[in-house]
Amino acid sequence: MALYHERHPSTGITHCSRSYFTHVPRQARDSTKSLPDVIVVRSNLLQIYKVRVPYDKSDAASLAESKLEQTASFPLAGLVDSMAVLRGRSSSQKDALLLTFRDAKLSVLDWDDNAHTIHTSSLHYFEGDPSLRMGRTVFPMGPKVVTDPQGRCAAVLIFHTQLALLPAMETEGLELDLMMDDPYGEGVEGPGRASTELVSATVGNSYVVNLAKMGIKKVRDVVFLHKYNEPVLLILHEVEPTWPARYRDAKDTMALAALSVNVVHKRHPRIWEASGLPSDTFRLVPVLTGGALALSQNMITYHTQGASSGLVVNSHALPGKVPEKLEIDVEGDVLPAQLAAEHAAKYPDNVHPESAPAMAATSDHSAAQLMLDLSAARHVWLSKSSVALLLKSGRLLLAHLTIEAGMVKQMRVEPSLNLGVASCGCQLGSNLVFLGSCLANSLLVHVTHLQESKKRGRDGDGFRDTAVSSKRARLEATDAPGPGTHVSTGDKEEEESKQSKQALVTDRLLSFKVVDKLMGIGPMRDMAIGDPVSSAPGSHDRRGPHQLVACSGQGKHGALTVLRRSLVPELIVQVPQEVKGVWAVHHADAQTDTGMQLDVQGGPHHSFMLMSHPSSAETKVLETGDAMNQLTDAGAFVTDAPTICAGNILKHTLIVQVYPTGVKVVAGLEEVQDLPIQDILPSMEWRPQVVIAAACIADPYLLLHFSDGSAVLLSGDEEEGCLIGQDAANQALQADINADPTLRLTAATLYRDNSGWLHQVQSAHSAHLSPAQSEPEALAEGPAQMTPGAEGYDGVVEVEDAGLEGGQEGVTQGATGVQPAVKQEKTDDGSQHMQEEQQTQAASSSGQAPSTAVKDGLQAGNLKEQDEVGPSGEADAQTSTASEAIFGSESAKTEHDSRQQPTADRMSSEPPDASQELPGLAFTDNQTPQEEEEAGPSNQQVPNVQTYIVLCREQGIMQIFALPEMQLIFSYSNVVEGPLLLTQGGSSPTPLAAEQAQTHVTEARLESFGPTVVPGVPACNRPVLLLLLSDGTLLTYQAFHPPHQPLAFRRVPLDWTPHMTLTQEPPGPVPHPNAVQPTDRMQRFDNLGEGSAWSGIFILGAKPLWLLASR
Repeated sequence: MALYHERHPSTGITHCSRSYFTHVPRQARDSTKSLPDVIVVRSNLLQIYKVRVPYDKSDAASLAESKLEQTASFPLAGLVDSMAVLRGRSSSQKDALLLTFRDAKLSVLDWDDNAHTIHTSSLHYFEGDPSLRMGRTVFPMGPKVVTDPQGRCAAVLIFHTQLALLPAMETEGLELDLMMDDPYGEGVEGPGRASTELVSATVGNSYVVNLAKMGIKKVRDVVFLHKYNEPVLLILHEVEPTWPARYRDAKDTMALAALSVNVVHKRHPRIWEASGLPSDTFRLVPVLTGGALALSQNMITYHTQGASSGLVVNSHALPGKVPEKLEIDVEGDVLPAQLAAEHAAKYPDNVHPESAPAMAATSDHSAAQLMLDLSAARHVWLSKSSVALLLKSGRLLLAHLTIEAGMVKQMRVEPSLNLGVASCGCQLGSNLVFLGSCLANSLLVHVTHLQESKKRGRDGDGFRDTAVSSKRARLEATDAPGPGTHVSTGDKEEEESKQSKQALVTDRLLSFKVVDKLMGIGPMRDMAIGDPVSSAPGSHDRRGPHQLVACSGQGKHGALTVLRRSLVPELIVQVPQEVKGVWAVHHADAQTDTGMQLDVQGGPHHSFMLMSHPSSAETKVLETGDAMNQLTDAGAFVTDAPTICAGNILKHTLIVQVYPTGVKVVAGLEEVQDLPIQDILPSMEWRPQVVIAAACIADPYLLLHFSDGSAVLLSGDEEEGCLIGQDAANQALQADINADPTLRLTAATLYRDNSGWLHQVQSAHSAHLSPAQSEPEALAEGPAQMTPGAEGYDGVVEVEDAGLEGGQEGVTQGATGVQPAVKQEKTDDGSQHMQEEQQTQAASSSGQAPSTAVKDGLQAGNLKEQDEVGPSGEADAQTSTASEAIFGSESAKTEHDSRQQPTADRMSSEPPDASQELPGLAFTDNQTPQEEEEAGPSNQQVPNVQTYIVLCREQGIMQIFALPEMQLIFSYSNVVEGPLLLTQGGSSPTPLAAEQAQTHVTEARLESFGPTVVPGVPACNRPVLLLLLSDGTLLTYQAFHPPHQPLAFRRVPLDWTPHMTLTQEPPGPVPHPNAVQPTDRMQRFDNLGEGSAWSGIFILGAKPLWLLASR
């Protein structure tokens, strides 16, 4: 039993760094992938973010609309003391991540593309030798790791005086192969040669150097320097211990030592050194052109081989006057202590000349009147000559360096904006900076060079005009307080605001704009538990979750934070009768397109609401408006049967109502089409006991799932204004079931790829296939199941208890997954079966099989065929039935069944040729308002929205097809076991147990979430797969694109401990004998709530469950 359980992850960011961790630097073909990843550590939580920019942006200005999207998140077993990135030695090598833990432990991590997770390449433990501690047991400073800028080696400072060196491994042969075959670094695989995977940087065997033997003790900081042929390590150490009260006896006790590191011969000569640094020097900042900056409380000094300079930023670094000698009269009335206090009060800010640092006398004093405190400052490089210092007060200090011949000749500082207290920072390209904070929100800041902005002619959106008079700047600079001037103010925040406005004028080179933020709620000073929130105003039945009210933040960033484990819905209206399902539908005039009114958020109002009552087996239709009124005359809607599903197709012009024995198509209240189940299913297949069990609508498609395990796909025809059958899709849906009854469908759903991610992945995978290698061969040669790495999760799903009846009951979490071994399989006849299948489909679609009907010759309920009537099949089409319109002629069907294999060989489908246009890839100028809103600005060119169908069968097989060609893009067997990784054509390595063999998927959903109203939360492009099993287990996966495979899914473990299954129903009235129990328990919602709108999935049941989409 655990001693405690963490209910909320850490939000304060302690370490951050930029890294090409999940990908290598791209060329200009893809501007979004050319940006590095953001690696973030929140105490014991490692998170990886990528920067996503709009589609139509390619220049530096596009970064002004950038957002952070979380790639993955991994809990760690300890607190991270330091973090560094080991750079790849070439453009085709990914970076490695180095993490240190107390007292002296190091982990080297890299990214596994196949499993979409981190992989521990090596572990280093330096605590085994007690002699390294040199008799000490406690060390205030934890281990610190630094890496060479060129990725040649890494160093770890442990136990104050011990230095562990780790040489980087050489992979020149593999890198050369990658650069020749794959210039974009995406990985290719051709016939006749092994797969060349993108490798990451790694380290070899380490060894420890005792710095004490070299005369270096009390090390405070270490960095690697730039512009050296060999790695050069600069060490900041203290020669003699001292403290401020002892400065008159011992000052300037800090020194620098530069060691040339030769990891091959293990030699480390001292090439240069510097002494006499101020005693309060605490950090080194390596300069990109060579040398390093040394930060102390009141000064910035620059040191390189044979040269040094300094800049005073606080008058406390300058020597003051010598105080008068204090004379104490022992026999007087005033006590000596009082005389000493009065004497000290005469010199409050005076610095004794013997205590002032010696370097201040030869340093630049032009910035001494700024009175800046640099203690605990962090740094972020903006360019080779500009660095931003992040002060502990939250101010941003810009330091501009004048560089000549690779050395800093002059330094100039300018106070800038107050962006909050930052604990770390990193640069992402030339125009983006990430500032991490433990005390406030972490910010993604867009930095604009105003001179470049003026050339582009941009004047707004955070860009300021560069035509600032230098005379005005000099006049304002003269008004600044001098070294001995004390500025009195009654409001500290008002003074900081005034200084920020002055910084906007004086900083004539850069402009900053916050484009995204990561919320932080730490540190918490105090907390209290609040009463549960009622879902009904004025009600005493408080069934909502408890609230935790905390005092968080620090200073002006402090706030009251309210935390709760669930959303709190507000009860608006209550229906006393039992309602099994509710659907809201739109209606727009097909000719004028003005039938929909807009709500307060700019979206269309719903026109009707349908409520299904299973106890009475009826449906009520309500009309929306100022009040919800039930229609006495429901028009063409079916009211004497329960509703299975309802929705809109053809741009909201038609309403589709699905009931157990048919489908009704309505325009407003007028009937357009009535399809009884006899006309939807073939006459030989329909039986009186077969009814529609579930349905899914994704404009323009309608998917019907029947109680016998079959399915039919219909689509809306804009010209005819009705539903028609999808011949090729329906043949493929029925073929497997006819060949093998055990392949009946248990769940089916449609997915509309609004983000375009899945379509882009399929296009990219098809483009990288060699012309001589077909898709089935590529899938067969690739690993069927890869071994997953460390446990982790993507932070895209947050579990919230609906809290309608209290308690923490809901979904039972599935199996934690196993780590299958690497397995390679090759299907010899997979491509042959698929080729025969495509020939059969081509024959039926070309008119060889009669599959159409004339509108005038059909009954009112007959379906319209999608394809045109061929010359040879016109006579047969006159007498064909609706079932032939879906499945084709009987002879074509029999021939197709004889060629179809009932096994999983059919799961290797050949995609269209890379040279041909894939479905949905063509660009169009005639987009619907909804598509334009999803695509973004009008100048963006994104692919047409592609629709996919997800099928789950009795034997645990899951398949994903692309419509309308019914092209198989993904398949997996034994998905009910809940493996950690789902790969193309893979299966669970262990056979299903007896109880697992009886378990099947009852419902499946594949969803991706667009940009929400929540500030700073971007879209979630990668689809999320949710599978609800018959035993109540909920499996959640998120898609990713592995190398050499079209698609894969990784398990997202849910932080939830249920006490009952989702499928368990509360006691209620006995349903009507003819009523059909709907299986749609997972319902999507978007922009739910006011102010902070949320999107996600709501799971119905006795204990409802919220799944919220977030980063």
